[in-house]
Amino acid sequence: MKKFILVLICIAILLFFVAFNYLIWDRDKKAEDIENLKWTNANNISNINYLTRQIENLQEEKKALGENITVLEEDIESLNGDLEEASSEIEGLNSVIADKDATIKVIKDQVDSDFLYAIIERWAAAMNAEDLAAAHEMLYSHAEEGTKYFALPEFKLMYEGKLDEMTIVSAGLTEDEDAEDNGGDLQKKYIFKVDISAVFSPEAATEVLPGQMIVNGDNSLLIKIDFDEALKEWFIVNMTRFEEPAQPLN
Repeated sequence: MKKFILVLICIAILLFFVAFNYLIWDRDKKAEDIENLKWTNANNISNINYLTRQIENLQEEKKALGENITVLEEDIESLNGDLEEASSEIEGLNSVIADKDATIKVIKDQVDSDFLYAIIERWAAAMNAEDLAAAHEMLYSHAEEGTKYFALPEFKLMYEGKLDEMTIVSAGLTEDEDAEDNGGDLQKKYIFKVDISAVFSPEAATEVLPGQMIVNGDNSLLIKIDFDEALKEWFIVNMTRFEEPAQPLN
């Protein structure tokens, strides 16, 4: 009986130490878990703070973008207003140009051919009076693009002291097809075909310089006259020699 009691006491002591060791292990385990939880919580707090800062930065960027969008919308609205004003101004200018074109067309349609022919007569008079500077001015001061230009010294070399007299034999508005191709119906009305008889001094009668339009004998010229919108005047803008087309051989 004593041995049985002793065994029970030993078993009880053994169970006590096992339970005591378990409690110590459990305490240490829970302490370790608590530390892990603290570390995890600290990391979570750090992550939360980082994400919070990121969210705040994104919100700031969103706010800045919103302000930029507002500014851009205001700029677009302003530009649209400027565009409308510019379009209105362009329409006004186009209307003015159309009115001026219409006025010029009326002037051209109503001009008297005798008035235009008088311009040619004034040029011929200047040539006969040996006022070559004035004649040169009439020919080239308003010459259209593509006109072959001669400087005044070259012009004088052709005629000064050489041309004794020139007479307009006939003049009329041309119906030449080339004139129509070059200018169209409107401009064709103001291209004159002018026949001139010229007398040069005996020494210069056979001398013809390159580009010389008036030579000794009979000359046929095409003289174009056009309206200068800025000056509101008519001027000679082009003069060329007229050559009869070659006739086909039978």
